[in-house]
Amino acid sequence: MGGGTSLNTRQPRADFPAERACAAYCLFASASCVALRPPGWVWIAAAHGAVCAIAVAASRVRASRWRAVNWGRAIVPVVLFGPLYGATGRITAGLPWRVLHGPVEAADLALFGGQPSMYLAERFSWLALSEALHLAYLSYYLLLMAAPIHLLASRRDAEARYAVLAGSATMFVCMAFYIWLPVSSPYYLYPPLSPPLSDGVFYRL
Repeated sequence: MGGGTSLNTRQPRADFPAERACAAYCLFASASCVALRPPGWVWIAAAHGAVCAIAVAASRVRASRWRAVNWGRAIVPVVLFGPLYGATGRITAGLPWRVLHGPVEAADLALFGGQPSMYLAERFSWLALSEALHLAYLSYYLLLMAAPIHLLASRRDAEARYAVLAGSATMFVCMAFYIWLPVSSPYYLYPPLSPPLSDGVFYRL
């Protein structure tokens, strides 16, 4: 008693905050699916509910003694971006309104006098510039993985987990908005770029 050494040897629960962000998004997506009832909504809602339950359970599990296991846990939310984003299109099929590109086009016209991605491509028809811009667009997918992997490799595990949280929370918020306010990319709305811009490697990717 008087010596002062604590008898509480329990390790603190592992802090993987992105798991909770993933759980919150999946709960929202599942509820949205139930509300909108798109084709196959039962299975879509159940799948999101299952991921939510797994993420909640995982968030209550302490870190492993094996760093490789903790690495996997840290980046799983990033790996889930693809399938979860793909499911948003299935959920939006239940919306009573369709893709809201009309108001977005009107806002572009009011602010910029047209669609910037189109008239700038015509005005600055330089392959090197087009490739640099398409690479910059592609890079954010890479950075979502590269930043936490670099931090994990540097044994900065806490920073890596919060890097994943920053990226995943941003993506999940955007996906939640997209479910109820879907828009189409200019890539699908306008004619493709013509040569020489269409010859670029990163444009084709």
